[in-house]
Amino acid sequence: MAYTTAALPPSSIFRPLPPLYSLSSTSFLRPVLHLRPIAISASSRTIYPFLPSRPLFARCNFAEPLASATESSFTASTVKGLKFKEWDSLTSKFAGAANVPFLLLQLPQILLNSRNLLSGNKSALFAVPWLGMLTGLLGNLSLLSYFAKKRETEAALVQTLGVVSTYVVIVQLALADAMPLPQFAVTSSVVASGLLINFLNYCGWLHHGIWTFWEDFLTVGGLSVLPQVMWSTFVPFLPNSVLPGIFSFGVALVAVALVCFTISHRFLPVEVL
Repeated sequence: MAYTTAALPPSSIFRPLPPLYSLSSTSFLRPVLHLRPIAISASSRTIYPFLPSRPLFARCNFAEPLASATESSFTASTVKGLKFKEWDSLTSKFAGAANVPFLLLQLPQILLNSRNLLSGNKSALFAVPWLGMLTGLLGNLSLLSYFAKKRETEAALVQTLGVVSTYVVIVQLALADAMPLPQFAVTSSVVASGLLINFLNYCGWLHHGIWTFWEDFLTVGGLSVLPQVMWSTFVPFLPNSVLPGIFSFGVALVAVALVCFTISHRFLPVEVL
């Protein structure tokens, strides 16, 4: 029994593979990770029927799953960013609408004080405690400084309206001699300075050192006025004294000084320490 052999056309079955590393002017020794598929011709399949009808090595695209995962993560982050912007816009609208109730809250008091001043009834304004108004004014100034630092326009406008409306009541109390003149002068200078400093800081025109001093001033002033106001509330049962305000002022001053000293030494270089 005679066997016949047929030579396989090498050019149709095997083709040379590309080099493992490609040399070019832009990349040196960059690996080539793809494989060239080996095509099977029709004559080879006639001689060897067990050969498949498709290429032996199919090119696999590994970048498709990575691209789909990246696209899905980008889509999720985009949706989350859009939701955050939507909620931010909604809260800004509510904060802007809060100007109306804040104005209505102080407007009746302003109108009543104006009526009493025009009629000459100054004694009626002595029922309004100027220390309580001063505490609310400092609170509005503190919140105004916070929101101006965060660049939240609507909330800063609400606090500015609170500062202006409270200061109008304090001016009426000073006109009726219900508030001492030295305290009124200090309050007026603080209000004018606070509005100017917050405006300059919001626009980015203020030095950082001046802003830091203003924040420390608000901290000391708030911690000094609040205990004094609480003490004056119980004046019929307690002696009328400014000792709580002086004591709390000293404690607040020492606390702010210690905080500033700690922060300044924390950021000093090792050689200085």
